[in-house]
Amino acid sequence: YMNEACRAVIAFGFSHMALKIVEGRSLLKNVASMGLLEKVGLRKTGRVSVRLSQKGACVDLEVYCIYVSDFLSLKIPEAT
Repeated sequence: YMNEACRAVIAFGFSHMALKIVEGRSLLKNVASMGLLEKVGLRKTGRVSVRLSQKGACVDLEVYCIYVSDFLSLKIPEAT
């Protein structure tokens, strides 16, 4: 279900909100999330270090992006 949900959210953002880019982030150890982001068309663009809570430690996140032009070239049908 996540594959379809992600595609629908991305399509909605580009077609109804006029977004130019959609970004996703994943913990480094969450291989399934990174695979899903790539499967729906996002590409790895970098890594950031963030603190997830006020008292928590910093963690690294992989950053994935898709631009509207790339999305349109994928010809992914919008969810209904």
